[in-house]
Amino acid sequence: MIKKIIFVAFCMCFCLINSALAEENKESVLSDIKTKINDLVASEEPQKSPFEILQEKAGLGDAEAMSDLGYYYLTGIVVGKPDLVKAYEYIYKASNSGSDVAQNNLGTMYFSGLGVEKDFNKAFYWFSKASEQGNSEAMMNLRVMYLNGNGVKKDIKQAIKYLEKAAEKGNLQAKYELAKNYETGKGGKQDIRKAAEIMLEVAQKGDAVAQYDIALKYMSGAGITQSYLATVKWLIKSANQENVDAMVMLGKIFSEGRISQRDLVQAHAWFNLAATRGNVEAKTLMDNLASRMPLEALLLAQNKAQNWKPKRTKVDSDLLFE
Repeated sequence: MIKKIIFVAFCMCFCLINSALAEENKESVLSDIKTKINDLVASEEPQKSPFEILQEKAGLGDAEAMSDLGYYYLTGIVVGKPDLVKAYEYIYKASNSGSDVAQNNLGTMYFSGLGVEKDFNKAFYWFSKASEQGNSEAMMNLRVMYLNGNGVKKDIKQAIKYLEKAAEKGNLQAKYELAKNYETGKGGKQDIRKAAEIMLEVAQKGDAVAQYDIALKYMSGAGITQSYLATVKWLIKSANQENVDAMVMLGKIFSEGRISQRDLVQAHAWFNLAATRGNVEAKTLMDNLASRMPLEALLLAQNKAQNWKPKRTKVDSDLLFE
């Protein structure tokens, strides 16, 4: 790098000396030379990695940086393998600096005994601190503690309260559980319309399990207007995210031809995908179906399953195998 700078400086000075510039312009040219050399030096300096920058911020007391570092050491992400000692160090500091994410993670460490002695009281304290700042994950953790009586008196009403608070914050898992509560009447009044409304909202956010559940509601008309078209659409969205139950259901729908046009190629392909993911029922149904299919159709179905890849699909996009 030094040789490069010397060479550049020499060339520029040579041009300056041999130019016909007026004396008063030479100072300006020399200043330009210094600027270019400084820029060259700066460009040659090694750039810091995002992780090194994060470490510097954490060293300066940045709560978010300390929280991120703690999470990396807790999970082994980025750093290669977990280091619970360093995880606790950074997460504890970030928690005391007000990071709600770190407070929830610290509560999790105490709840599960990760790198520290299991302590439900401390877990409850840190979950509560994070919850007070609006952390929906901490609210869900408090729900679990009240639901199971971990370090606190078992209290279903308190559990439901935190579930509802987390749902209000947009936590998808909370909304899904709340929809299930309305569906069964657990902890309150049964409301199948409300259950379907919330389940549809979660499904629209891309949750594969909710997509499967809302498909079944469209099939039966439970709390929502019955629609076989919507049933198939939501099942395919769910199956495209590798939900095996949705794959099996699609196989049955296309093989039976009751709520959709019969399509044995589609049916076999979906059964095949479910079977390769360990579903025994799908394997049996696929074999039975194969015995009734022409060889050409069977080969086409196998090819479709072989070339299939998980993906997210919009409701109005192509629904079947390409």
